[in-house]
Amino acid sequence: MKDKGYNITGPQCSSKLRSLKKTYKSIKDHNAKSGNERRTWQHYEIMEEIFSKKAWCNPIALASSTGLSVKNTDNENSTASSSEMSYTSDLSLLNDDLVNKENISSNTKTSRQSTTGLLQKRLAQKETHEQKRQKRHEQKMEMEQKLIDTLAQYLNK
Repeated sequence: MKDKGYNITGPQCSSKLRSLKKTYKSIKDHNAKSGNERRTWQHYEIMEEIFSKKAWCNPIALASSTGLSVKNTDNENSTASSSEMSYTSDLSLLNDDLVNKENISSNTKTSRQSTTGLLQKRLAQKETHEQKRQKRHEQKMEMEQKLIDTLAQYLNK
């Protein structure tokens, strides 16, 4: 860079790259949202080539109100289309949901018992905390009364 007449330091390059990443990510997120108009940027294609394979740029899974959406990583050996992969993953998710519902019904009794036990422990903790707080209050009031009595005796002399 210095041979070409550019006098740039390492921190300046680092800052510029961070800024470019931030702009790229912002535009990519904006364009990914439904209903937003497409935003363009003169460096977008170049940044897409550089960062499109990075993990911070493309999450493996997304959470949505319709359920978990799992993105498959690029496999060169894969021959299934993305719609087939989506359909297969949806079926496996539905199957997992059915298995989980069966496990939930069988574990409901034990989970209720453990929840009841936890609630009883929490109530006991609250009671002991309240008793300790009341004891501290009584001690404080006793000390204040002693101070008042001592001051009254001092003033009566």
